[in-house]
Amino acid sequence: PTAPPLMPSILATFALALPLVLHTVFFVAESILFSLPVGEELFQLNATQVDLVKVWPLNQGFYNLFLALAGVYGLILRGLVFESRYHRPLLYAIYAIMFGASIVLVASKIAFWPFALVQGVPGVIAFIVALLEREEEATEEGELERLVEGLRE
Repeated sequence: PTAPPLMPSILATFALALPLVLHTVFFVAESILFSLPVGEELFQLNATQVDLVKVWPLNQGFYNLFLALAGVYGLILRGLVFESRYHRPLLYAIYAIMFGASIVLVASKIAFWPFALVQGVPGVIAFIVALLEREEEATEEGELERLVEGLRE
């Protein structure tokens, strides 16, 4: 049997971090750029429309930021105390929320499917990576338990 990894793999960490980075970008677009000319162009709105709805993207942007920050906390727990598993429920919930929001987005207007893919697919991939990490650890734990039992005999 091989020893468990001392730290999570770089590829897994990238897959887990990408949705968090994207949601930080969404925050910037919705809460900072929205009321600027670049935001009008990005969201295809005129100044009057922006003024009418500017509270909505401000709130939505901060929601995305707080979701990303909670995920960063989960990744910090994962990196610092990888064997503790405290990060798992938090990350599972965050990635499921991201995917759920992408479903609501595309269900509300099918033309938004490209945005829903950008929002949801990285979260689904991250969720799967987190599950695979759990399975890998469970397998390693099983091997360790068998090794310990073998030593006791």
